[in-house]
Amino acid sequence: MLLGGLWHGAGWTFVIWGALHGSYLMINHAWHWSMQAAGFRLEAHRAYRLFCWLLTFLGVTVAWVYFRAPTLEQGNAIILAMLGTNGAELPMSVAARVSGLENTLTLMGVSLGGGSGSAFVGNYLWVLVGAFGAVCMPNVAQIFHHYEPVLYEHQESFKAVRDQARIRWGYSTTWAATTGLIGLVGVLTLTQISEFLYFQF
Repeated sequence: MLLGGLWHGAGWTFVIWGALHGSYLMINHAWHWSMQAAGFRLEAHRAYRLFCWLLTFLGVTVAWVYFRAPTLEQGNAIILAMLGTNGAELPMSVAARVSGLENTLTLMGVSLGGGSGSAFVGNYLWVLVGAFGAVCMPNVAQIFHHYEPVLYEHQESFKAVRDQARIRWGYSTTWAATTGLIGLVGVLTLTQISEFLYFQF
């Protein structure tokens, strides 16, 4: 994974990104080995699977901060901000709608600023929409499950969730029209300027 980080760019941010992912894999394999050696079957419990999912999400989020940060210092600053070292700020317009909680928010370390309340609420609504799509909607492997789009490491890997998608791709007029519409939207947005990420390296 260190080599994978260096492949993306010659910088400490990419080295840390690769090192974190490599460390995660080592911890994961060591944990699975130790659980199997001890005879524990924790993955059978839903609460354990949810905890593992959340831990993986947080770990990957931290690693991707360094991947996208321009410098190591800025990456560290973002991580510290995510941990709450810079405090939190709530727009006055939002705080005014929860009257009576200003003192409570201040005691909790939340400062009141003059930012846009609509932008604040809009950003969090988009986060919720994105979270719903990422968590509740099927991924590509699930949509195309019957056409075996993925080479799994073991036959039992993700077997319980492979065929749980309510949306399944198939040879039909509906899917042909949907695919054509997505392609049309893609063509119409070609005029927008969006620099290819790897051109920056």
